[in-house]
Amino acid sequence: MKKKVVILTSVHRACDTRIFHQQARTLAEAGYAVTVVGRHPRAETVDGVSIHPIPHIRNRLSRMIVTPLRTGLVALRSGSRICHLHDPELLPIGLALALLGRRVVYDVHEDYPQQVLSKYYLHPLARRAASMIVAAVERIAGSILAAVITATGQIAARFPAHKTRVVRNYPRMTAETCGCNLPTDDTSGRFRLVHLAGTLSHVRGVTSLVDTMGLLDDSFELVLAGKWETPAYFHALRHMPGFARIRHVHHVPHPEVWQLYRRCHVGVICSLPLPRHLTALPVKLFEFMATGLPVVVSNFPLLRSIVDTHGCGLCVDPTDPKAIADAVRRLAQDRRLARTMGRNGMEAVRQYYNWNSEAAALLDLYSRLSESRCVRTSRYPVLSVTT
Repeated sequence: MKKKVVILTSVHRACDTRIFHQQARTLAEAGYAVTVVGRHPRAETVDGVSIHPIPHIRNRLSRMIVTPLRTGLVALRSGSRICHLHDPELLPIGLALALLGRRVVYDVHEDYPQQVLSKYYLHPLARRAASMIVAAVERIAGSILAAVITATGQIAARFPAHKTRVVRNYPRMTAETCGCNLPTDDTSGRFRLVHLAGTLSHVRGVTSLVDTMGLLDDSFELVLAGKWETPAYFHALRHMPGFARIRHVHHVPHPEVWQLYRRCHVGVICSLPLPRHLTALPVKLFEFMATGLPVVVSNFPLLRSIVDTHGCGLCVDPTDPKAIADAVRRLAQDRRLARTMGRNGMEAVRQYYNWNSEAAALLDLYSRLSESRCVRTSRYPVLSVTT
């Protein structure tokens, strides 16, 4: 009989890249019976993974109360021994599941206490209080839950080393995703930049990118994929000069992402220098590299260490639209350089930044959790950090 796993998310789509395409599919391919609970239009089985849809609640407060309860009930009814959480708002449910004998894994995508500090719709005092609460709940969860998975080594340092694993956001290597987009010398069409994000917001650098397009001529186009942070933010951007060179795509299903990349020439990631961005490794960076796109990225030490080491793009001040525009022009005018950087990025992903090694770390963790007896929190298996 297959070992059952339920993966829970109250914030992300069920078909999120990290949750579904990397982790759930890997576990299903390894023989686990995997159910993903999250936002999805219908109940179905995709690539051997069962998807249980949870209705999306637009009101933030209601979502943070109702959706975790719904996902927790699904987890209990699933009969799964291992429950894998992907959002901090699910931690109270995760702690309850642990007390009921489930093996609970907390997957940390970002530095969430720092993320809360960037939620500018909250009063500054409320932000600080919320950040402290999130940090405290994560500390409790780290001491009680069976295991913690983090997207970077920097985030892992905040959790108990003996039960924490780093599973990075590296792309799967397939014929479809790797090396499909080496730039050509064809200059007849527009030079397209591409930026993808779950939410298109000021802190993700979208304002700077629209300003950048105002400094470029009509031979350039920026493809923005994702949902706008708020209608007010979208309407504010519409009145900026650079918006005329923007093409917006609300949502791109994962299989179609690679087709979008084929129609573009450079990938841009210009998130603003907030503490949570300094420790993040965006999966889109490695997707751009895998498909042969040169990149223009924020000049943060972690990103620079990758881009400069492998010569796969240019690092810029994300708050300086002129610097971003100059980098884009350089790649547009020197197609040989762009092509070389694209090849360098593709080779770096093939050698270092692909999902194979991360899948091995994930499966090793699950093997240990599956083999251990279902006992109380003080006797969880010892795990080592993989950095």
